[in-house]
Amino acid sequence: MYKQSKTSSHRKQTGNVLILVCMSMTLLAFLLVIAYSFAAVYFVHNRLQSSADEIALAGARKLNQFNRLGQMNDMIARSRQLVYSSRKQYEDAAGAANNPLAEKLAQQLINEARDSAQELETERRYLTGLVVAESGQAMQNKFNQIKGSYAMVLPWLVVETPQVVSLTSGKVSGMQSNAQELEGFDELVKKDRAESGKVYSAKPVNLYCAERPVSLPTVDSQLPFNFSPLAAPVTNDMAPARLFLSNKFEKSSTGYAPCATKVDLVLKVATGLGPKSQAGFNVSSAASATGGGLWQ
Repeated sequence: MYKQSKTSSHRKQTGNVLILVCMSMTLLAFLLVIAYSFAAVYFVHNRLQSSADEIALAGARKLNQFNRLGQMNDMIARSRQLVYSSRKQYEDAAGAANNPLAEKLAQQLINEARDSAQELETERRYLTGLVVAESGQAMQNKFNQIKGSYAMVLPWLVVETPQVVSLTSGKVSGMQSNAQELEGFDELVKKDRAESGKVYSAKPVNLYCAERPVSLPTVDSQLPFNFSPLAAPVTNDMAPARLFLSNKFEKSSTGYAPCATKVDLVLKVATGLGPKSQAGFNVSSAASATGGGLWQ
């Protein structure tokens, strides 16, 4: 009788231990699922941010491809100086006595310089539209390449396809043009520096201001000389396309070429851990274009 009671008690203890072990294993498994779910969510969020960075950089690299924006700014600076020098030559020739041929030649030169400046402005506007379109297409292509790899359905995690909130181009706050102030005409340099808002002083170089008309202080003041923002070369090196803080991104002024891109994405994720487990990740990324190169 005593042995039977002892055996029964031992069986009860063994059963309790088994129940406790099963409950512990169940709890441990549940905790592992929760931990894995949160780790997966963290991973997906980081991946989404990396994707936004890649898309922004793809568009930024397209903006100044082959240094086209940098060369346009440099040509505008030289066209401005050419018009100024041609006007001075014409005024000198017109003031000279008994030299009609020189005056006629000088008139032809100033007309050609003015026409070139106007044609260059037309090309600048065309280039602005071209880089905006190509950059936007590059960002869209990169997004299309990436988005298909996100969708995932697991018992503890559901990841949908990311959606584009916006793919935009603009500028870096406070950035000037890459074109350096041209020397050779001291009078023009003095007038430029005396008129606030034309030349941005950034020693040891002076850069022409971006996104504002840099007119001539002569009868040619109505001619358009407009510089787009772009990073200037530093010690003969071009700045690479790079990421920057999204809060430093601004819209470009109307009619000017952009020097940066911004991407906003959203992604819905559900962990399956309750009715409020679904969330949307919103990420942003901004990248600046390759800087202007040295004038060739």
